[in-house]
Amino acid sequence: FRHTYFKIAIQRISRESLPALPKDVVLIQDCSASMSEQRMYFCREGLLKCLGRLGSEDRFDIISFKDQSNSCFGEWVSPSPDNLEKAKAFIEKLQAGGNTDVFSSLKPLVEKKRIAGRPTIAVMVTDGFSTTGLTKSSEIIGEFSKLNDGAISVFTAGTIQTANSYLLD
Repeated sequence: FRHTYFKIAIQRISRESLPALPKDVVLIQDCSASMSEQRMYFCREGLLKCLGRLGSEDRFDIISFKDQSNSCFGEWVSPSPDNLEKAKAFIEKLQAGGNTDVFSSLKPLVEKKRIAGRPTIAVMVTDGFSTTGLTKSSEIIGEFSKLNDGAISVFTAGTIQTANSYLLD
């Protein structure tokens, strides 16, 4: 076989011609024992970089989870300097330990108030191996899909090569 690779770069002419939509972003970080401290270091670095990519009109929150979830704010907040400092402090304190309940970490998403026409995006960083609560990937996917009903776009990032790709995909 002969393979051909190419790259397509699409750029807008100006911010006015295609303005960025204000969006709601929630960053979800697995902090269970399966996350080594080395992986947590890189996850914290990535989360901090994500904060720097938020637009001034965006709103955000951060959720960490083990067997229970913990929210930085518990509501949508603007990326003001004070909120960004609080978020950075929250991220820097994240430590690995305990069991993993992926489903319970997703449930707070559907409870967040949304504004019609405003995209809601969740980014979950995990190895995808649930050890407590719902543990079967198909059940987690099915139950969350029922609750979410297509309202929130969920993107995932696996932290190891052997991550649960079935669940993360």
